[in-house]
Amino acid sequence: MMTVTADTFFNGNMTIKQYRSGYRFSIDAVILAAHARPRAGDAVVDLGCGCGVIPLILAYRNPDIRICGIEVQKELVDIARRNVSDNHLADRIVISNRDMKQLTVGMVAGPVNLVVSNPPYRCSHSGRLNPNRQKAVARHEISVALKDVVECAHRILRTSGRFV
Repeated sequence: MMTVTADTFFNGNMTIKQYRSGYRFSIDAVILAAHARPRAGDAVVDLGCGCGVIPLILAYRNPDIRICGIEVQKELVDIARRNVSDNHLADRIVISNRDMKQLTVGMVAGPVNLVVSNPPYRCSHSGRLNPNRQKAVARHEISVALKDVVECAHRILRTSGRFV
């Protein structure tokens, strides 16, 4: 079992666990969650949700939305589900272990109003590939390329939907 750490948000009202040596969210995810600005009643999808940090922040700040987090890495799905449960948000956040390249509207109860994603930022053969698989998949276009993220968002968004 991998060692887990815990970080708190919102004056201790939310705790987010993540693996000490695997993928760890950064300030990018927190900034993205702040800029997403869902509207009341929105259905939201986070493509590549990792430990669930973006869905958790969005749900905390926006009590009238429902969110689906999509993550391809099973270990991250497990900890994201644990974070959702531990923060008592299972009635509003669902985490699915899926490959976004195969994702359809029906798999996310869509079409949805808002898609958010903090996608890999390096091409598969550029820069040093992290030996930790979770980190490598999150940072490099190994499982998904930016083109795949954009195509998935296009497939699941409703007309006039937003992609952040």
